[in-house]
Amino acid sequence: AVPAAVAAAVFVAARVAGGEVGPAEPPARRAGLLLAAAVLVGAMALMAGSPPLVAARLAALVVLCLTIAEIDLRLQIVPDALVAAVLLVAVVAPAPLDRTAQLVGSVVTGGLFLIVRQACLWWRGEDGLGLGDVKLAAAMGALLGAEISLLAAAAAAAGTAAWIAARRLTGSGHTAGAPLGVGLA
Repeated sequence: AVPAAVAAAVFVAARVAGGEVGPAEPPARRAGLLLAAAVLVGAMALMAGSPPLVAARLAALVVLCLTIAEIDLRLQIVPDALVAAVLLVAVVAPAPLDRTAQLVGSVVTGGLFLIVRQACLWWRGEDGLGLGDVKLAAAMGALLGAEISLLAAAAAAAGTAAWIAARRLTGSGHTAGAPLGVGLA
């Protein structure tokens, strides 16, 4: 089950990154890099004393989150297949949260992001967040719970603000539509 979970995450991530949105590198190389990252994280978790299923969960999440971050940075989209895979890992793999905490975390975090998205749309007449960011926040809430996911979302927002400031200071390009999904992943 452990190798199957990691292999499935690598397959989904490489398939989405290489097929659905266009590769930055050849899909075979991308899959190899993702597999290497997954094996490294899984091995480190095992050496730290984590049970094999927890190590597999971490390895799968590393693969999925690295792929989400890379795609969002490059194309400013968060693919639904990858968000669904993160949610699947959150719900199926052994987790420290019970189902109620996962549901509350998903609704609170995803709901807050949806409110921010709709407020930006009402106030500015344009999306401030993409629906991919909203769905990723909901999956993150199921994975981490409400409190930790809200702290992680604040850190992601601070990181995105720093990215925008650095781009403006260096004059290195367009800063509209900053990729929040990179920080969320």
